[in-house]
Amino acid sequence: MFKQLIVLGLLSGKIYRVNIPDGDVENLCEEAGPEPDGVVVENGIVYWTTMGVPTPDPSADDGFDFSARNGGLHAVRLDGSGAHDVVPTGAITTGKQLTSDGAGTLYWGDREGCRVSRVRTDGTGLTDLVV
Repeated sequence: MFKQLIVLGLLSGKIYRVNIPDGDVENLCEEAGPEPDGVVVENGIVYWTTMGVPTPDPSADDGFDFSARNGGLHAVRLDGSGAHDVVPTGAITTGKQLTSDGAGTLYWGDREGCRVSRVRTDGTGLTDLVV
C-alpha cells in the first residue's frame, strides 16, 4: 500500500486521496456532505464529520451561523465504495476534531452543540461525554 493523505474539500464537499510519493490526486468521495471537517482512517475506512449547512449571519465572525443541528458523521472505504452515515445528519450540530481510539470508537467535538461525543464505528453507542 502506498502512503497517502486524505484531504477534505471544505468548499467542494468532496474527499480526495493524495498519493504522497508522486502527488497524484484522485476523488475518493464525490458527496462528503456540507462543510466536512474532522477526518480519521481506521481499518481501511475513512470517517469524517460534517458541520452542516450554515445560515448567513452578518454579525458572525465568518458571516455564517452553524447553530442549526444538521451535521453528521459519515464513512467510506479507502477504495471509494460503501459510503454511509455512521451518525445521521441532524444528530450532530457541528462535528469537528474527529479521532479514534483504534479499537472501534470514534470521538469528536461538537462546537455549536457544546459537547464531546463518541460512537462505535458501526453507529451504535452514541454517547455525549461532556455537555
